[in-house]
Amino acid sequence: TWAEEQGEGEEEGEDAVAERRLRVGAAIAAEAREAVRTEAGLRCSAGIANNKLGAKLVSGLHKPDDQTVLPPSQAAGTVAPLPVRALPGVGHKLERELTARNLPTAAHVRSVPRATLCGWLGARVGANTHDAAWGVDRQHVAEKPPPGAVTCEDSFRACSSFAAVANVLRVLSPDLVARMAEEHDDEVERSTNNLSVVINKGFPINRVA
Repeated sequence: TWAEEQGEGEEEGEDAVAERRLRVGAAIAAEAREAVRTEAGLRCSAGIANNKLGAKLVSGLHKPDDQTVLPPSQAAGTVAPLPVRALPGVGHKLERELTARNLPTAAHVRSVPRATLCGWLGARVGANTHDAAWGVDRQHVAEKPPPGAVTCEDSFRACSSFAAVANVLRVLSPDLVARMAEEHDDEVERSTNNLSVVINKGFPINRVA
């Protein structure tokens, strides 16, 4: 772990280690945001917490160009007033069911014993919903795999002829080639095997992949 790499002893305590990790995470997030601003000219916000749920919930609190740190001691209190729809895994159907049972917020969900919630919603959904209501996320943070496809698209709304479409394709093609080259040069080192062109007739956006 990061704490072990820094030579921290167990006597420092879990709370102190957690606080140090949040500080390191905040520094990394700030560096990442600055890199995005410098290289892409875009502003972005970030959330730093001891789990994915907390980080996601606070990431948008200081949009568009700042970040928020959520200490573990404040996680439960931050989640409590949120509507159940804001909890991960709660879609419209589950929201309606919880609301019908007079459980419109995370605080209300907490009032129901875990076993009872699992009896209503099923073991997996009930347990996940109960955890989320308390700000608990048991999912491990893992690196996402590379995307399955590299795409380049345009709405073609300004095109009224095949010649205009050809002009757009001449602009898209170099961009697509550059993206494929980046994929190959990255650590993933993937090579392109298939090229697909998809035209969705009748829809406002026609996609060229």
